[in-house]
Amino acid sequence: MSYSVCKFGGSSLASAELFEETRRIIDSDKSRKYIVVSAPGKSKEYKYKVTDLLFNVARDGNHKVDGIKMELNRGESAAEIISIYTKIMTDMGLTPEMREPIIDGLKKDFSKTFSDQDKKEAYFASRGEHYSARLMHLYLNHKGMKASLALPEDCGLLLTGHPTNAAFDVSCADYVKAKLSALPGIIVVPGYYALLKDGTVAVLPRSGSDISQTFVAHAVNASRCENFTDVDGIARANPKIVPEASQIKEICFDETRELAHLDSKVPAAALPHLIPHRIPFYVKSTKNPNGDGTIVCSDRMVPAEERIAGVSSKKKYAVINISRLLLNEDLGVDAEISRTFSDLGILIEHIPSGIDTLSVVFEKKYIEKPGLLNELERRLQEKVPGADIIMKEEMAQVVVAGRGMRNHHDVASRTLSALAKEKIKPLMLNMGASDISFFIAVHENSADEAVRAIYKEFF
Repeated sequence: MSYSVCKFGGSSLASAELFEETRRIIDSDKSRKYIVVSAPGKSKEYKYKVTDLLFNVARDGNHKVDGIKMELNRGESAAEIISIYTKIMTDMGLTPEMREPIIDGLKKDFSKTFSDQDKKEAYFASRGEHYSARLMHLYLNHKGMKASLALPEDCGLLLTGHPTNAAFDVSCADYVKAKLSALPGIIVVPGYYALLKDGTVAVLPRSGSDISQTFVAHAVNASRCENFTDVDGIARANPKIVPEASQIKEICFDETRELAHLDSKVPAAALPHLIPHRIPFYVKSTKNPNGDGTIVCSDRMVPAEERIAGVSSKKKYAVINISRLLLNEDLGVDAEISRTFSDLGILIEHIPSGIDTLSVVFEKKYIEKPGLLNELERRLQEKVPGADIIMKEEMAQVVVAGRGMRNHHDVASRTLSALAKEKIKPLMLNMGASDISFFIAVHENSADEAVRAIYKEFF
Protein backbone atom coordinates (compact mmCIF):
# COMPACT_ATOMS: atom_id res chain seq x y z
CA MET A 1 0.00 0.00 0.00
CA SER A 2 1.18 3.54 -0.76
CA TYR A 3 1.38 5.81 2.25
CA SER A 4 1.06 9.54 2.85
CA VAL A 5 3.09 11.62 5.28
CA CYS A 6 0.78 14.27 6.73
CA LYS A 7 1.83 17.36 8.62
CA PHE A 8 -0.50 19.39 10.81
CA GLY A 9 0.60 22.89 11.76
CA GLY A 10 -0.01 24.82 14.94
CA SER A 11 -3.23 26.36 13.64
CA SER A 12 -4.64 22.80 13.34
CA LEU A 13 -3.69 21.84 16.92
CA ALA A 14 -4.55 24.87 19.04
CA SER A 15 -7.57 23.34 20.80
CA ALA A 16 -9.28 20.04 21.55
CA GLU A 17 -11.81 20.79 18.83
CA LEU A 18 -9.01 21.20 16.28
CA PHE A 19 -7.31 18.02 17.46
CA GLU A 20 -10.62 16.24 16.77
CA GLU A 21 -10.82 17.75 13.26
CA THR A 22 -7.28 16.53 12.66
CA ARG A 23 -8.14 13.06 13.95
CA ARG A 24 -11.07 12.82 11.55
CA ILE A 25 -8.86 13.81 8.61
CA ILE A 26 -6.39 11.07 9.53
CA ASP A 27 -9.14 8.50 10.01
CA SER A 28 -10.83 9.35 6.68
CA ASP A 29 -7.96 7.95 4.59
CA LYS A 30 -6.20 4.75 5.64
CA SER A 31 -3.12 5.68 3.61
CA ARG A 32 -2.40 8.54 6.07
CA LYS A 33 0.02 6.48 8.12
CA TYR A 34 2.75 8.97 9.11
CA ILE A 35 1.66 12.07 11.05
CA VAL A 36 4.08 14.94 11.76
CA VAL A 37 2.86 17.57 14.21
CA SER A 38 3.82 21.11 15.16
CA ALA A 39 3.36 22.78 18.55
CA PRO A 40 -0.08 24.25 19.28
CA GLY A 41 -0.59 27.69 17.76
CA LYS A 42 -2.58 30.67 18.98
CA SER A 43 -6.11 30.11 20.24
CA LYS A 44 -9.00 32.32 21.33
CA GLU A 45 -8.03 31.95 24.99
CA TYR A 46 -4.28 32.46 24.70
CA LYS A 47 -2.38 35.33 23.09
CA TYR A 48 0.87 33.56 22.29
CA LYS A 49 1.92 30.46 20.40
CA VAL A 50 3.44 27.69 22.49
CA THR A 51 6.76 28.01 20.65
CA ASP A 52 7.03 31.72 21.50
CA LEU A 53 6.24 30.94 25.13
CA LEU A 54 8.97 28.28 25.12
CA PHE A 55 11.51 30.72 23.68
CA ASN A 56 10.50 33.16 26.42
CA VAL A 57 11.24 30.46 28.99
CA ALA A 58 14.61 29.79 27.38
CA ARG A 59 15.44 33.51 27.22
CA ASP A 60 14.34 34.22 30.80
CA GLY A 61 11.45 36.46 29.79
CA ASN A 62 13.32 38.46 27.12
CA HIS A 63 11.85 36.95 23.94
CA LYS A 64 10.35 39.30 21.36
CA VAL A 65 7.41 38.60 19.04
CA ASP A 66 7.39 40.80 15.93
CA GLY A 67 9.99 43.01 17.59
CA ILE A 68 7.96 43.55 20.77
CA LYS A 69 9.02 42.08 24.13
CA MET A 70 6.53 39.55 25.45
CA GLU A 71 4.37 40.65 28.38
CA LEU A 72 5.05 37.51 30.43
CA ASN A 73 8.10 36.63 32.49
CA ARG A 74 9.75 33.20 32.49
CA GLY A 75 7.58 31.70 35.22
CA GLU A 76 4.37 33.07 33.75
CA SER A 77 5.28 31.66 30.34
CA ALA A 78 5.94 28.20 31.78
CA ALA A 79 2.63 28.32 33.66
CA GLU A 80 0.76 29.36 30.52
CA ILE A 81 2.24 26.46 28.53
CA ILE A 82 1.06 24.02 31.19
CA SER A 83 -2.34 25.73 31.17
CA ILE A 84 -2.63 25.38 27.37
CA TYR A 85 -1.88 21.65 27.39
CA THR A 86 -4.10 21.10 30.44
CA LYS A 87 -7.06 22.83 28.79
CA ILE A 88 -6.65 20.89 25.54
CA MET A 89 -6.47 17.58 27.40
CA THR A 90 -9.37 18.43 29.70
CA ASP A 91 -11.54 19.44 26.75
CA MET A 92 -10.60 16.16 25.06
CA GLY A 93 -12.11 14.31 27.99
CA LEU A 94 -8.83 12.77 29.10
CA THR A 95 -8.73 11.64 32.73
CA PRO A 96 -6.30 13.20 35.25
CA GLU A 97 -4.28 9.95 35.17
CA MET A 98 -3.92 10.27 31.37
CA ARG A 99 -2.95 13.93 31.61
CA GLU A 100 -0.41 13.47 34.39
CA PRO A 101 2.61 12.22 32.36
CA ILE A 102 2.50 15.23 30.04
CA ILE A 103 2.06 17.81 32.81
CA ASP A 104 4.76 16.20 34.96
CA GLY A 105 7.06 16.01 31.93
CA LEU A 106 6.64 19.72 31.23
CA LYS A 107 7.33 20.63 34.87
CA LYS A 108 10.45 18.46 34.90
CA ASP A 109 11.70 19.99 31.64
CA PHE A 110 11.19 23.55 32.94
CA SER A 111 13.42 22.74 35.92
CA LYS A 112 16.38 21.78 33.69
CA THR A 113 19.45 24.02 33.70
CA PHE A 114 21.97 24.59 30.90
CA SER A 115 25.41 26.19 30.74
CA ASP A 116 25.17 26.71 26.96
CA GLN A 117 22.49 29.21 25.85
CA ASP A 118 22.13 27.79 22.31
CA LYS A 119 21.58 24.27 23.64
CA LYS A 120 19.14 25.68 26.18
CA GLU A 121 17.10 27.46 23.49
CA ALA A 122 17.07 24.41 21.23
CA TYR A 123 15.92 22.11 24.02
CA PHE A 124 13.11 24.32 25.27
CA ALA A 125 11.96 25.25 21.74
CA SER A 126 11.66 21.55 20.89
CA ARG A 127 9.28 20.80 23.75
CA GLY A 128 6.21 22.17 21.93
CA GLU A 129 6.44 19.54 19.19
CA HIS A 130 7.59 16.86 21.64
CA TYR A 131 4.49 17.16 23.82
CA SER A 132 2.19 17.82 20.88
CA ALA A 133 3.25 14.44 19.44
CA ARG A 134 2.80 12.71 22.78
CA LEU A 135 -0.66 14.25 23.08
CA MET A 136 -1.65 13.28 19.53
CA HIS A 137 -0.49 9.72 20.17
CA LEU A 138 -2.47 9.62 23.42
CA TYR A 139 -5.60 11.08 21.83
CA LEU A 140 -5.64 8.78 18.79
CA ASN A 141 -5.44 5.72 21.02
CA HIS A 142 -8.03 7.20 23.37
CA LYS A 143 -10.40 7.43 20.38
CA GLY A 144 -9.77 3.81 19.40
CA MET A 145 -7.23 4.38 16.63
CA LYS A 146 -4.10 2.26 16.92
CA ALA A 147 -1.12 4.63 16.97
CA SER A 148 2.60 4.48 17.76
CA LEU A 149 4.83 7.32 18.95
CA ALA A 150 8.14 7.80 17.12
CA LEU A 151 10.23 10.34 19.01
CA PRO A 152 13.46 11.36 17.23
CA GLU A 153 15.48 10.01 20.15
CA ASP A 154 13.88 6.60 19.63
CA CYS A 155 13.73 6.28 15.85
CA GLY A 156 17.18 7.56 14.88
CA LEU A 157 16.34 10.94 13.36
CA LEU A 158 19.64 12.82 13.29
CA LEU A 159 20.57 16.42 12.58
CA THR A 160 23.84 18.08 11.76
CA GLY A 161 25.05 21.63 12.31
CA HIS A 162 24.25 24.23 14.97
CA PRO A 163 21.77 23.36 17.76
CA THR A 164 19.45 26.25 16.86
CA ASN A 165 19.78 26.02 13.07
CA ALA A 166 20.39 22.41 12.09
CA ALA A 167 19.70 20.26 9.02
CA PHE A 168 18.90 16.58 8.62
CA ASP A 169 21.77 14.12 8.32
CA VAL A 170 20.64 12.18 5.25
CA SER A 171 22.81 9.21 6.21
CA CYS A 172 20.24 8.25 8.86
CA ALA A 173 17.40 7.71 6.34
CA ASP A 174 17.72 3.92 5.99
CA TYR A 175 17.87 3.41 9.76
CA VAL A 176 14.85 5.68 10.26
CA LYS A 177 12.91 3.75 7.63
CA ALA A 178 13.65 0.45 9.37
CA LYS A 179 12.63 1.77 12.78
CA LEU A 180 9.39 3.38 11.53
CA SER A 181 8.43 0.37 9.42
CA ALA A 182 8.55 -1.85 12.50
CA LEU A 183 5.96 0.24 14.34
CA PRO A 184 2.26 -0.72 14.20
CA GLY A 185 -0.64 1.51 13.26
CA ILE A 186 -0.51 5.24 12.65
CA ILE A 187 2.92 6.65 13.42
CA VAL A 188 3.12 10.06 15.12
CA VAL A 189 6.37 12.01 14.76
CA PRO A 190 7.14 15.39 16.34
CA GLY A 191 8.36 17.95 13.84
CA TYR A 192 11.01 20.65 14.16
CA TYR A 193 13.58 18.83 16.28
CA ALA A 194 15.86 15.80 16.39
CA LEU A 195 19.27 14.97 17.86
CA LEU A 196 22.85 15.71 16.91
CA LYS A 197 25.17 12.70 16.90
CA ASP A 198 26.38 13.56 20.41
CA GLY A 199 22.80 13.37 21.72
CA THR A 200 22.23 17.12 21.90
CA VAL A 201 18.69 18.21 21.10
CA ALA A 202 18.75 20.50 18.05
CA VAL A 203 16.08 22.32 16.07
CA LEU A 204 15.58 23.08 12.40
CA PRO A 205 15.17 26.59 10.99
CA ARG A 206 11.83 28.35 10.50
CA SER A 207 9.01 26.02 9.34
CA GLY A 208 11.05 23.13 10.69
CA SER A 209 8.05 20.79 10.97
CA ASP A 210 7.61 21.00 7.20
CA ILE A 211 11.24 19.96 6.81
CA SER A 212 10.67 17.07 9.23
CA GLN A 213 7.67 15.98 7.17
CA THR A 214 9.56 15.89 3.88
CA PHE A 215 12.56 14.11 5.40
CA VAL A 216 10.31 11.39 6.84
CA ALA A 217 8.67 11.10 3.39
CA HIS A 218 12.13 10.75 1.84
CA ALA A 219 13.18 8.12 4.38
CA VAL A 220 10.10 5.91 3.94
CA ASN A 221 9.72 6.69 0.20
CA ALA A 222 6.14 7.84 0.71
CA SER A 223 3.71 8.20 -2.19
CA ARG A 224 2.86 11.79 -1.24
CA CYS A 225 3.08 14.52 1.40
CA GLU A 226 -0.05 16.30 2.60
CA ASN A 227 0.58 19.55 4.42
CA PHE A 228 -2.53 20.71 6.28
CA THR A 229 -2.66 24.36 7.22
CA ASP A 230 -5.09 27.26 7.51
CA VAL A 231 -5.33 28.02 3.77
CA ASP A 232 -6.60 26.06 0.76
CA GLY A 233 -3.26 26.12 -1.08
CA ILE A 234 -0.47 28.36 -2.33
CA ALA A 235 -1.53 31.76 -3.66
CA ARG A 236 0.16 33.52 -6.59
CA ALA A 237 0.99 36.37 -4.21
CA ASN A 238 0.80 36.86 -0.47
CA PRO A 239 -2.94 37.32 0.29
CA LYS A 240 -2.02 39.80 3.02
CA ILE A 241 -0.63 42.02 0.24
CA VAL A 242 -2.96 41.01 -2.60
CA PRO A 243 -6.26 39.85 -1.02
CA GLU A 244 -7.68 38.78 -4.40
CA ALA A 245 -4.64 36.63 -5.28
CA SER A 246 -5.72 33.44 -7.05
CA GLN A 247 -4.69 29.96 -5.93
CA ILE A 248 -2.05 27.95 -7.76
CA LYS A 249 -3.34 24.49 -8.72
CA GLU A 250 -0.02 22.97 -9.76
CA ILE A 251 3.56 24.20 -9.49
CA CYS A 252 7.00 22.59 -9.81
CA PHE A 253 9.63 22.19 -7.13
CA ASP A 254 12.04 24.61 -8.81
CA GLU A 255 9.39 27.33 -9.20
CA THR A 256 8.26 26.89 -5.61
CA ARG A 257 11.79 27.11 -4.25
CA GLU A 258 12.29 30.44 -6.03
CA LEU A 259 9.08 31.86 -4.56
CA ALA A 260 9.49 30.19 -1.18
CA HIS A 261 12.97 31.63 -0.77
CA LEU A 262 11.33 34.95 0.01
CA ASP A 263 7.74 34.23 1.03
CA SER A 264 5.59 31.15 0.64
CA LYS A 265 3.52 28.58 2.54
CA VAL A 266 6.15 26.02 1.50
CA PRO A 267 9.65 26.58 2.95
CA ALA A 268 12.40 26.24 0.36
CA ALA A 269 14.47 24.02 2.67
CA ALA A 270 11.72 21.39 2.82
CA LEU A 271 11.59 20.53 -0.86
CA PRO A 272 15.01 18.98 -1.65
CA HIS A 273 14.14 15.84 0.35
CA LEU A 274 11.24 15.14 -2.05
CA ILE A 275 13.03 15.64 -5.34
CA PRO A 276 15.05 12.36 -5.54
CA HIS A 277 11.87 10.22 -5.33
CA ARG A 278 9.62 12.79 -7.09
CA ILE A 279 7.26 12.74 -4.12
CA PRO A 280 4.40 15.22 -4.68
CA PHE A 281 3.66 17.76 -1.96
CA TYR A 282 0.04 18.84 -1.41
CA VAL A 283 -0.88 22.02 0.47
CA LYS A 284 -4.41 21.70 1.86
CA SER A 285 -6.70 23.34 4.38
CA THR A 286 -7.72 21.56 7.57
CA LYS A 287 -11.15 23.13 7.07
CA ASN A 288 -11.39 21.75 3.52
CA PRO A 289 -9.37 18.51 3.53
CA ASN A 290 -11.09 17.13 0.43
CA GLY A 291 -10.36 20.21 -1.65
CA ASP A 292 -7.83 20.18 -4.48
CA GLY A 293 -5.34 22.43 -2.70
CA THR A 294 -2.03 23.01 -4.46
CA ILE A 295 0.18 20.20 -5.72
CA VAL A 296 3.94 20.81 -5.82
CA CYS A 297 5.65 18.28 -8.09
CA SER A 298 8.65 17.58 -10.30
CA ASP A 299 7.13 18.48 -13.67
CA ARG A 300 3.94 19.88 -15.18
CA MET A 301 2.42 21.02 -18.44
CA VAL A 302 2.77 24.81 -18.61
CA PRO A 303 -0.21 26.49 -20.34
CA ALA A 304 0.85 28.38 -23.46
CA GLU A 305 -0.50 31.68 -22.16
CA GLU A 306 1.16 31.43 -18.72
CA ARG A 307 4.06 33.78 -18.17
CA ILE A 308 4.71 33.54 -14.43
CA ALA A 309 3.53 31.30 -11.61
CA GLY A 310 3.65 33.97 -8.95
CA VAL A 311 5.41 36.87 -7.25
CA SER A 312 6.72 37.14 -3.69
CA SER A 313 8.77 39.51 -1.59
CA LYS A 314 10.80 39.81 1.58
CA LYS A 315 11.89 42.87 3.52
CA LYS A 316 14.75 43.67 5.89
CA TYR A 317 17.66 43.36 3.49
CA ALA A 318 20.83 45.39 3.35
CA VAL A 319 23.45 45.90 0.67
CA ILE A 320 27.10 46.82 0.94
CA ASN A 321 28.45 48.58 -2.14
CA ILE A 322 32.19 48.29 -2.75
CA SER A 323 33.64 50.57 -5.41
CA ARG A 324 37.16 51.23 -6.66
CA LEU A 325 38.67 51.97 -10.05
CA LEU A 326 39.73 48.80 -11.92
CA LEU A 327 38.07 46.59 -9.32
CA ASN A 328 37.14 44.11 -12.07
CA GLU A 329 40.83 43.55 -12.87
CA ASP A 330 41.69 42.53 -9.30
CA LEU A 331 41.93 38.74 -9.64
CA GLY A 332 40.24 36.90 -6.79
CA VAL A 333 38.81 39.97 -5.06
CA ASP A 334 35.28 38.59 -5.25
CA ALA A 335 36.41 35.39 -3.52
CA GLU A 336 38.10 37.41 -0.75
CA ILE A 337 34.94 39.45 -0.23
CA SER A 338 32.77 36.33 -0.08
CA ARG A 339 35.14 34.72 2.41
CA THR A 340 34.97 37.78 4.64
CA PHE A 341 31.19 37.49 4.89
CA SER A 342 31.42 33.72 5.43
CA ASP A 343 33.98 34.08 8.23
CA LEU A 344 31.52 36.31 10.09
CA GLY A 345 28.60 33.92 9.58
CA ILE A 346 26.78 36.18 7.12
CA LEU A 347 24.87 34.38 4.35
CA ILE A 348 25.10 36.20 1.01
CA GLU A 349 21.97 36.36 -1.17
CA HIS A 350 23.32 37.99 -4.34
CA ILE A 351 26.51 39.63 -5.62
CA PRO A 352 25.62 41.86 -8.60
CA SER A 353 28.63 43.69 -10.04
CA GLY A 354 29.72 46.34 -12.51
CA ILE A 355 33.13 47.32 -13.85
CA ASP A 356 34.32 49.26 -10.84
CA THR A 357 31.66 48.20 -8.34
CA LEU A 358 30.50 45.11 -6.53
CA SER A 359 27.45 44.86 -4.30
CA VAL A 360 26.67 42.24 -1.67
CA VAL A 361 23.04 41.65 -0.67
CA PHE A 362 22.21 39.96 2.64
CA GLU A 363 19.58 39.94 5.38
CA LYS A 364 19.96 42.60 8.06
CA LYS A 365 19.47 40.06 10.83
CA TYR A 366 23.06 38.92 10.35
CA ILE A 367 24.52 42.28 11.48
CA GLU A 368 22.24 43.05 14.42
CA LYS A 369 24.89 42.05 16.95
CA PRO A 370 26.61 45.19 18.28
CA GLY A 371 29.95 45.82 16.61
CA LEU A 372 29.47 43.26 13.82
CA LEU A 373 28.79 45.78 11.03
CA ASN A 374 31.88 47.76 11.95
CA GLU A 375 33.97 44.58 12.00
CA LEU A 376 32.62 43.57 8.59
CA GLU A 377 33.48 46.94 7.05
CA ARG A 378 36.92 46.92 8.71
CA ARG A 379 37.76 43.51 7.23
CA LEU A 380 36.45 44.49 3.81
CA GLN A 381 38.63 47.60 3.87
CA GLU A 382 41.63 45.37 4.54
CA LYS A 383 40.73 43.01 1.69
CA VAL A 384 40.02 45.83 -0.79
CA PRO A 385 42.38 48.69 0.08
CA GLY A 386 41.34 52.11 -1.21
CA ALA A 387 37.77 51.08 -1.92
CA ASP A 388 34.71 53.08 -0.94
CA ILE A 389 32.50 50.87 1.23
CA ILE A 390 28.96 52.05 1.79
CA MET A 391 26.09 50.17 3.38
CA LYS A 392 22.46 50.85 2.51
CA GLU A 393 19.53 49.57 4.54
CA GLU A 394 15.77 49.45 4.11
CA MET A 395 15.84 47.31 1.02
CA ALA A 396 13.47 44.54 -0.03
CA GLN A 397 13.67 41.81 -2.63
CA VAL A 398 10.88 40.89 -5.01
CA VAL A 399 11.04 37.65 -6.99
CA VAL A 400 9.08 36.89 -10.16
CA ALA A 401 9.12 33.16 -10.95
CA GLY A 402 7.60 30.56 -13.25
CA ARG A 403 8.55 28.17 -16.03
CA GLY A 404 6.24 30.05 -18.39
CA MET A 405 8.76 32.88 -18.79
CA ARG A 406 10.94 30.53 -20.84
CA ASN A 407 8.33 30.73 -23.60
CA HIS A 408 7.83 34.50 -23.60
CA HIS A 409 10.17 37.38 -24.36
CA ASP A 410 8.27 40.12 -22.54
CA VAL A 411 8.17 39.06 -18.88
CA ALA A 412 11.05 41.25 -17.69
CA SER A 413 9.97 44.25 -19.74
CA ARG A 414 6.37 44.02 -18.56
CA THR A 415 7.52 43.66 -14.96
CA LEU A 416 9.70 46.76 -15.12
CA SER A 417 6.96 48.67 -16.94
CA ALA A 418 4.45 47.75 -14.23
CA LEU A 419 6.84 49.12 -11.59
CA ALA A 420 7.45 52.28 -13.61
CA LYS A 421 3.70 52.95 -13.82
CA GLU A 422 3.60 53.02 -10.03
CA LYS A 423 6.78 55.11 -9.87
CA ILE A 424 8.70 52.32 -8.12
CA LYS A 425 12.42 52.47 -8.78
CA PRO A 426 14.32 49.17 -9.11
CA LEU A 427 17.55 49.32 -7.16
CA MET A 428 19.00 46.12 -8.63
CA LEU A 429 18.02 43.41 -11.10
CA ASN A 430 19.44 39.90 -10.84
CA MET A 431 18.47 37.36 -13.50
CA GLY A 432 19.98 33.87 -13.50
CA ALA A 433 20.63 31.54 -16.43
CA SER A 434 17.84 29.12 -15.48
CA ASP A 435 15.26 31.48 -17.02
CA ILE A 436 12.56 30.68 -14.46
CA SER A 437 13.01 33.65 -12.12
CA PHE A 438 14.57 37.03 -11.52
CA PHE A 439 15.00 39.20 -8.45
CA ILE A 440 14.38 42.91 -8.19
CA ALA A 441 15.55 45.02 -5.26
CA VAL A 442 13.31 47.93 -4.25
CA HIS A 443 13.05 50.29 -1.30
CA GLU A 444 11.48 48.49 1.65
CA ASN A 445 8.51 50.88 1.78
CA SER A 446 7.74 50.08 -1.89
CA ALA A 447 7.82 46.28 -1.61
CA ASP A 448 4.11 45.66 -1.10
CA GLU A 449 3.14 48.06 -3.86
CA ALA A 450 5.65 46.36 -6.18
CA VAL A 451 4.03 42.97 -5.53
CA ARG A 452 0.58 44.41 -6.21
CA ALA A 453 1.74 46.06 -9.43
CA ILE A 454 3.36 42.90 -10.79
CA TYR A 455 0.41 40.72 -9.83
CA LYS A 456 -1.99 43.10 -11.57
CA GLU A 457 0.17 43.03 -14.69
CA PHE A 458 0.09 39.25 -15.12
CA PHE A 459 -3.14 38.05 -13.52
